[in-house]
Amino acid sequence: MAELTLKLLGSSDFNPEKYVRELSQNCVGGQELVRLRAKIYNLSEDTNNTLKKNVYQNYMQFIDTAKEISHLESEMYQLSHLLSEHKNLLNSVSSVSILDDNVQLRSEQDFNAKDENEEQTTNKQKISTIIEKVEGCVNFSEESTPLFLHDDDILEIDSIESTPLRRIHAYLFSEGLMITTWNANRRGPMRYKFETFYEIGSLAVVNVRDLGTVKHAFKLLAFPDTRVFQCTSNAAKKEWLDKFDQAKKSRLTQNQVRKDLTSERSPAKTVVDEVEEEIKTHPEWILESSDELEVHIAQRHFEEALNLLHKAKDYLNQYILPNNQSDPVLMDIKC
Repeated sequence: MAELTLKLLGSSDFNPEKYVRELSQNCVGGQELVRLRAKIYNLSEDTNNTLKKNVYQNYMQFIDTAKEISHLESEMYQLSHLLSEHKNLLNSVSSVSILDDNVQLRSEQDFNAKDENEEQTTNKQKISTIIEKVEGCVNFSEESTPLFLHDDDILEIDSIESTPLRRIHAYLFSEGLMITTWNANRRGPMRYKFETFYEIGSLAVVNVRDLGTVKHAFKLLAFPDTRVFQCTSNAAKKEWLDKFDQAKKSRLTQNQVRKDLTSERSPAKTVVDEVEEEIKTHPEWILESSDELEVHIAQRHFEEALNLLHKAKDYLNQYILPNNQSDPVLMDIKC
């Protein structure tokens, strides 16, 4: 009877007035009406409880979905910033002409505007002071003394939980970033203890949007490490990002100058030179295939990634260099 009443009340063509009229005609005495009324009341309570449970479950699913969307939005923003940074670096490289014998680095132009010897002396004094402050500091050789760019106290944040871990002191040079910790067993002038050194060519810096308690932060990507650092202010964060950009551009231009000097010293074309000229004929899409593949995978566009992988494999299998020479660019893409 209860199942029949539940189906009847839930039917689309249910008519309350007709139902009450039929109950009045079929029921004998007031007790049966009271029993039916209690049964309907119990069904109403069960329905309300079921609705409350469904609303709670849907609400929890909504909260979980909102967290996933927020996390995905943050990752996409970081990826967009990283791609923009790579684009700017590539534009900087392309702006340096390999045919111009009078190419000068921006850093060299700055040094020429002042007294170069004085700048080098000041830089060496700063590095000597850093070596005195840091226990186990990196051994900088006299011949290739790096350019000191920036240093400051920053707070390391857990990259997953977004909780504070510890306060560190970082030094940025033209060759890389040195991370130091506070020296608990301080002796003499050594205030910090060396922890690690990241070469500037092996790391990427990503801006982190302010979210909750994490403000004025940036992310350091140096495989396999991913570390998040929080600055004291937005101006301090901007200073770090600008100095990182300066270090990367300086490294790129230095590599380009070394390449130009090497090519100038070469007396004549060799087989290797001819191979390098052949390498320049590769289409742009094959040279960027590795980066594009990573982007597709990060965005979960697996079908596009698979198509690009097949297309690149077909090109690599069909491409043959003259004299059976190996192509270092294609070898790097295969790896």
